[in-house]
Amino acid sequence: MLKASWRMAWLVVSAMLAGGIAAGASAQAVDPAVGTWKMNLAKSKLAPGDRAAGLKGSMVKIDAVGKAFKVAIENVDAAGKTSTWGYTTEPNGPDGPASGSQAVDAVSSTGAPSSGTVTYKKAGKVVNTFAIQVSPDGKTLTLTAKVSDPQGKEVTSVIVYDKQ
Repeated sequence: MLKASWRMAWLVVSAMLAGGIAAGASAQAVDPAVGTWKMNLAKSKLAPGDRAAGLKGSMVKIDAVGKAFKVAIENVDAAGKTSTWGYTTEPNGPDGPASGSQAVDAVSSTGAPSSGTVTYKKAGKVVNTFAIQVSPDGKTLTLTAKVSDPQGKEVTSVIVYDKQ
């Protein structure tokens, strides 16, 4: 009888420990970039000629989907017109298609969404490269963008987003 009680107690403790370890592992697996982000125009430094310089606002939603990340972007231009587009990318994976954008038709990424790079392409040609960094407190997402202005000159913009 004592052996049966001991085995039952051991099974319960083992199950609790396994559940705690699994819960901890899944909590740690969520990248800090996952969530909804709103562009902070006051903190951003947008280069003249960068398409983002004409934006009145932008919201980015990042969701984890298995090993990939689904990104939905809603931009508001200076006239107040809203446009939406998005993509799904797997870090260090092949180019994935972008939908809803006339400027971008493929996206690739390296590293984690919170500290990696994203490359936008059109017809196989790189049009934008972003270095992404989430702040240590997880409240700020900074994109350092290297883009070509309308004359083909490379310019750098820093776009800051606040977590919502």
